[in-house]
Amino acid sequence: MQLSAPVKGLIFDWDGTLLDSLATIVDSIADVVTELGHSGLEKQYIQAGIGLGEKEICSYLFGKDTDIDPVLFWKTFRRIYANHEIKLFMGVVNNIRSLHEAGFKLAIATNKFSGEFLPEFENSGLKDYFSTWISADQSQAKPEPDMLITVSQRLQVPLSELIMVGDTIHDAGAANSAGALMYGLEWGVANRQQLLPVSQAVFTDLGALVTSVIKEFAAPVAEDIR
Repeated sequence: MQLSAPVKGLIFDWDGTLLDSLATIVDSIADVVTELGHSGLEKQYIQAGIGLGEKEICSYLFGKDTDIDPVLFWKTFRRIYANHEIKLFMGVVNNIRSLHEAGFKLAIATNKFSGEFLPEFENSGLKDYFSTWISADQSQAKPEPDMLITVSQRLQVPLSELIMVGDTIHDAGAANSAGALMYGLEWGVANRQQLLPVSQAVFTDLGALVTSVIKEFAAPVAEDIR
């Protein structure tokens, strides 16, 4: 695949893209729904809402006229979610290191709030490779383009030279609205059929994506002339 625009940086989603947290998030939300006295939501339906902002997902789950208090919902969710150990997908640290060493600027744009994201990020082994990050308590959540616009300004890289890497159509919506490229990963929420219409490329895993990006966009290393 050949793209006309150069690529100088990548913006990564967090959950379902770098962090293998999808099953835990879905199970935790299902437990919250039950604890708050509601039932009947299938896990497939819950999963389809992953990637929405913290306010938006309550409306998605229960409807706009729900009597569920979002503050109580998320307080309960965080208590349940905190009891689970979450790990990065296999190979993430090495692949992110490869992008960093190849000269790409890297950022994270997550619909988590910073209070949940930061402890995971601090313990991930990835912190040294990323120039900046942004969360849903700092900006309008994806699929709005605000996060990507802010990251573009921080990195001093035009949006047309950035790739959004994510696993949901909400990531794609933000990328397409902002004017960034979208590369989908199918090991998270959405499958290939859902991601292909809204992405420039879709990959089975991060290793395949990184190999493609470095091959296509990394600046060539000058030969040592003696």
